[in-house]
Amino acid sequence: KLQFLYFIGYHKTPLFFIMPHLKPQVKVVFTDVDGTLLDENYQLRADVVEDIREMTKRGVKVVLATGRGNGSWIGDIRDMVGHDCGIGMPAVLRHGRLVLDGEGKVAEKTTLCNTIIKKLMGIPYGDRLVAHNEEKTFAKQIDQRCIEILNTFGDSDLSEIGDDFSLLSHPSYHHSVFNCEYLLVGEDDHLISTHRATVEALVGSEATVLSSVPGYVEVIAPHASKATGITKVLSLLNILPHEVLVIGDGENDVEMLSYIHEAGGVSVAMGNAVPVAKEAAGHITGLNSEGGWSQAMRRFVLCH
Repeated sequence: KLQFLYFIGYHKTPLFFIMPHLKPQVKVVFTDVDGTLLDENYQLRADVVEDIREMTKRGVKVVLATGRGNGSWIGDIRDMVGHDCGIGMPAVLRHGRLVLDGEGKVAEKTTLCNTIIKKLMGIPYGDRLVAHNEEKTFAKQIDQRCIEILNTFGDSDLSEIGDDFSLLSHPSYHHSVFNCEYLLVGEDDHLISTHRATVEALVGSEATVLSSVPGYVEVIAPHASKATGITKVLSLLNILPHEVLVIGDGENDVEMLSYIHEAGGVSVAMGNAVPVAKEAAGHITGLNSEGGWSQAMRRFVLCH
């Protein structure tokens, strides 16, 4: 698009200048999933499906950037929006610790040291600790509540491991644990914040601690984030950061929101986002329960 500006000279004669529109055209959208792409019931709204299909027709790629792993839930989304949309290929998963290329193959991964996992087992609520690698989700013990919580976020291939976390270093598991979390869903906020402080003191600089989902205290490999994952995908797609739109709602979205905002791209926080995500973004859209994702797409992408 072109932007027309004019200035009134001494004789009040309009002098027109044609300048490029200051907002770059978006070539790729990196979207968080829970609290962003999905509504409050963890479903894809009809307007989201419609917009993804329309963006695909226009040559705009939609890339998932999520704390979730590489599971069947990606195929479920692909079935809804259409396989030609290429959802999940490429993708930024496990908070940026696992990056898939355009064929769905691993392009980059950053893993958590197995000694950290053993430390995490030794503090309170160790029985609620779960760990994720490329293939499975491991838990010290699995009950019905654990299954329900993990299934909600796409972790369906579960394995009860007890105290024997040495299994995670077995060659069949590729020596790769991307992240762990304590499942404290439904617990008192004070208990959760206190436990997070305990975990942060325990791991120090050896890991990053965050809470991307209410009731989760997550421990992930350091020196990687959704921002680093996006950087890898952009190199694969040969796209520049200022040609990108990112959208998210959680603490694990802050780095990517800041990165694209500072690079001159479009950075959008959901209306239901946590305060730090809103502060990092250049724009704020509506709630995920009220079509906020589509509002952003129609304002910044489908407006062209």
